[in-house]
Formats: sequence, C-alpha cells, structure tokens
Amino acid sequence: MNSKELSQKIDHTVLKPEATAKDFENLCQEARDNGFYAVCVPAQWVAFVKERLAGCTVKIASVVGFPHGSKGQVLDLVFREIPGKFRGHNIHFASRLTVRLSF
Repeated sequence: MNSKELSQKIDHTVLKPEATAKDFENLCQEARDNGFYAVCVPAQWVAFVKERLAGCTVKIASVVGFPHGSKGQVLDLVFREIPGKFRGHNIHFASRLTVRLSF
C-alpha cells in the first residue's frame, strides 16, 4: 500500500470540547491537502465543516453522545433527522456502558 492509498483510509479527527473554528478550518484543510477519507467532528460542527469541504471528496463523520453516551434525547433526533440530511457520511454512536450492561 502506498502513502496515497493509506491516506484514503484515514479519518482525521478533532473531538476535543475546547476546539475552535480555527481548529476545524485547519482540520478540513489538512484533510483536503492529504487526501484523507473523512473528518470526524462533534455533531454541532458538522454544518461548519460541510461548507468548508464542499466540492471535494472528503467525507464527514460525526459522533453522538461522545465520549460517555450521556445524550439520550439526542438519539431520537439522530434517528429521525440526520440520516436523510447526511446521506453518504458517517455517524458514530457512543452508548452508556451501564445501559448496555443492564440488558
């Protein structure tokens, strides 16, 4: 596998809560420059990075309830709204371990 093939398998990620618009602009530029497969960002930054990645092949991945799966109400919104709006992109879910262990 050469470096170009490898870069097309990378999800470039910024998930830190203190990240700024400049961090996400840099993320998008680095993804474009390096030919990464996707950028992974918190859900509230999806629209922002979507604008900056318009016209290129970089996909958008996002997370819901990361890192602790503590956003139960958000899941209703995700299942109802997001699939149609972000078709072809990735959404990763974090669920509460205590809930999973109780079944």
